[in-house]
Amino acid sequence: MKKTVIVVSCFLTIGYTIPQELPYDQQVYSSRYKIIKNLLNKYKRPITVLEFGVNKHAFSFDIAKEYDAKCIILDTANSEYLLHLCNAYNYNNIVLLNKELSLADLERLSECEHFDIVLIFNNSIGYNKKEWKQTINALLQLGDYIFLEVPTIRNVNHATINNYLSHNKGNIIAETKHHNPIFLFNAPRTYLARKYWTNPTFNTTRYTIKSTFKKKLFIKKRHGTTSIDHWHAGINLLTFKQLGGIYPSYQTIRELLEPLKHINHNDLYMYNIIIQGKHLVPIDYNDQCKPVSPQQTVTSMLNKHFADV
Repeated sequence: MKKTVIVVSCFLTIGYTIPQELPYDQQVYSSRYKIIKNLLNKYKRPITVLEFGVNKHAFSFDIAKEYDAKCIILDTANSEYLLHLCNAYNYNNIVLLNKELSLADLERLSECEHFDIVLIFNNSIGYNKKEWKQTINALLQLGDYIFLEVPTIRNVNHATINNYLSHNKGNIIAETKHHNPIFLFNAPRTYLARKYWTNPTFNTTRYTIKSTFKKKLFIKKRHGTTSIDHWHAGINLLTFKQLGGIYPSYQTIRELLEPLKHINHNDLYMYNIIIQGKHLVPIDYNDQCKPVSPQQTVTSMLNKHFADV
């Protein structure tokens, strides 16, 4: 019989006193994390992990602590609790997003971001019975490796879902305690359809990605030239804003933006900044565009998008 572990101890960190964990099945967690670690251990470079809908215990906190990873948590049901945990752990490589995604949001996310590993457990996505195939298709476009627990969708037979996932080259790697399969997909997407959230779509050869366990490159073909850059782990700051980012706080982001007023960059808008947690990375220093001073663009960001609240 599997044991349910309830941790009642509390800890105090930077003024936060919260339960260390909500009740969770430690054996289930450990068995799943072991499978995830087998993949994590193959990477010899910084990676980006996206975790959907955390049910009491987030893998991201352990991954952020143990690996060279930027962990993006997307959750609405437990966002207040997760925000407390983010503040308590105070890791520098965690991002928390708080928006319930529509199918259009999922598709847009898959067009402008690219994740190395995506974790989708605990029926954490809201599936509409009329759009469940489109939702799964969008999820499978998010990155290189997708862990997906077979969801429960009202009025849709589990066998139908299983068959659809198997047809999309999913491999069953485990089962839940209710005997629902957990699939692992490896069908790397090799391009970005959009450079950023509000950008128009382009053909699949303009922005391409070369991703291995040892390196990840971003190849841009524009204006008759080709440039190759190392991929920066994390997500676009514009994506953070569009998807209701709540950690790091706006105050932290303001403090991170202020020094960028003085860097040498001719196009430092929000879409040219990667957020990695408590660290911002400007990108595209040499865009061929009408120069705008960082003093102007950063001041605009501070006033319009990350104002004190």
